[in-house]
Amino acid sequence: MKIKFNGNTLTIDDNFSLFDFLMAQASAQDFSLDASITAVNLQFVHKEDYSSYTLKEGDDIEFLTAVVGG
Repeated sequence: MKIKFNGNTLTIDDNFSLFDFLMAQASAQDFSLDASITAVNLQFVHKEDYSSYTLKEGDDIEFLTAVVGG
């Protein structure tokens, strides 16, 4: 199925939880889920709900992390 992640269209397997997807992305792109927020289809998703949220065709995920510095 196709989803968007931070503006990029990706093809992933069906039945992926948001948690599993984010963990795979974190590993591949070297980022942490700490100090971050996630929205799916412009709706904020609480971290405790990542595992129970099953991604669907066309979901648009925005993952934002805090950046320190100036």
